[in-house]
Amino acid sequence: MNADFREFCDQAIAQTQGRILNRIERQECEEYLEKHAEEDGSITERRLAWQQTIVALSLPVRVNAATVDLKGLIPSSAVTRDDADHWSFAALNRPNEPNISDTSWPRNAIARFVLSALKSAGLKPTAPATAPNLCRRLCFDMHGLPPDDSQWRFAPRVGNNSDYDAFIRQSMAHPVFGERWARDWLDVSRYSDSNGYEEDEIREHAYPYRDFVTWAMNND
Repeated sequence: MNADFREFCDQAIAQTQGRILNRIERQECEEYLEKHAEEDGSITERRLAWQQTIVALSLPVRVNAATVDLKGLIPSSAVTRDDADHWSFAALNRPNEPNISDTSWPRNAIARFVLSALKSAGLKPTAPATAPNLCRRLCFDMHGLPPDDSQWRFAPRVGNNSDYDAFIRQSMAHPVFGERWARDWLDVSRYSDSNGYEEDEIREHAYPYRDFVTWAMNND
């Protein structure tokens, strides 16, 4: 293991009374360093700094502690000026709503920004969708499926704000909602029921993770 990183691991262990970075985690660190080593076996300062930062920031989660003193554990070289200027680190503020002449189209503050941007681009909003079209769009967005009979019967009322909200809540409460939106997370994690390729053997113990993600989406 890189000497600097070994020293860092020792610091991390001291911060959490030895409850993290056990033998398995040390092995993971060694594998990381080996994977990203240069031809001469050295690790670039940037990669080493990032790995130290990842481990350090995970300390509160690993020890289930509200706060962990990370002072001295995160190297200054891990964060560049571009990193620090990323929008996700900026302080929250409420911008002033743009002044617009057409006050009938926007239904909320966000729509005022949309309308202002459209006007700046020389564009106009399209006409509002009809209730059946809106129902169809919502069903494909929420469930990935066309409306069923009960949803079509609800369609004429979707144009009303209160009924629109009720339709959204009803769609989110449907089990298919979790199945639809779990797919995105499962794709990111490269989930599959089988191995694929020529033999395509079934992964017998994979489905509990699929079912858990679906359950989490439906119960969040």
